[in-house]
Amino acid sequence: MPDLKLFGRSEQLHLAVYAVHAFRDETGAYPENKEEDLAKVVELAKTMAADLKSKDKLYIEEVEEQVVRNVAAYSTCSITSMSAFLGGFIA
Repeated sequence: MPDLKLFGRSEQLHLAVYAVHAFRDETGAYPENKEEDLAKVVELAKTMAADLKSKDKLYIEEVEEQVVRNVAAYSTCSITSMSAFLGGFIA
């Protein structure tokens, strides 16, 4: 991870994605939309944020739990190629 000191929503999203990947590495599967899985991902995100802050790599004032929960809840979803194409074309 590059050395960054950032503040904002994009950093929250990056941290949430890293926490989802850490969950996958730990359990062998992506989190399901269940309270225990979502709580575990939030816990991992908070631990990672504290660790990155102590290493002076990334500083997030406070982990937004709802952002992390939303990323974790939809981590198993996928957008088909046709949907992505049509969405891009229409936009």
